[in-house]
Amino acid sequence: MLSAGMPRMMGMIYGMELLQTPGQITMTSEWQDASRRVWLNRSQHPPADELDPTYAGDSIGHWQGDTLVVDTVGVREDVPLNFGAYRTARICTSTRFLAKKSRAFSRTR
Repeated sequence: MLSAGMPRMMGMIYGMELLQTPGQITMTSEWQDASRRVWLNRSQHPPADELDPTYAGDSIGHWQGDTLVVDTVGVREDVPLNFGAYRTARICTSTRFLAKKSRAFSRTR
């Protein structure tokens, strides 16, 4: 079975652990050991010809107040966005996480 990939892995019913270190936030799902790394110490994605597509893609993030804004590119083309809808190689998704209180996040749309 394929990994849920991005962005579907963020809405799965399985538990998810967030681990923040100085340069990144790692999101690990209980489902199929899916992981997503959000790089906080980069402002740009690698050039498209250097990017190796993965299920989670290449994610970079920055804080806007209490909101973590994450842009993701480089997700494999065979990972569905939603049931039956597939992506192209050039898609970029943006996800926002709101820190409601210390150490607690919620996804905003």
